[in-house]
Amino acid sequence: PQQRVTIYRQIGNVYTELSEYVLATQYLFEGLKISERLGLRYESARVYSDLAWIFKEELNFPLALEYLDKAEKLRFGMNDPGSTRVLG
Repeated sequence: PQQRVTIYRQIGNVYTELSEYVLATQYLFEGLKISERLGLRYESARVYSDLAWIFKEELNFPLALEYLDKAEKLRFGMNDPGSTRVLG
C-alpha cells in the first residue's frame, strides 16, 4: 500500500506539471485515503503538501494554507527536521 501511495503521488505530480489539476488532485486524494487509513503519517504529509501546491497554483490560497497546515502538523508531530514550526 505504501508503494501505491508513492505511485499515486508521482502520477499526481506529473499531472500537476501538465497543469491538469483536476486529475492531479484525484490521484493525490486516492493516495491520501490509503495513507490515512494505514497511518502513514509521512506519506500523508507529503500528499497534503502536494495538494497545497496545486491549490496555490489555482490561486485558492485559503485551501492551500489549510492543506499546508495539515502537512505541517503531521511533520511537527513526527519531529521532521523539515518542519518549520518553532516551539514556544
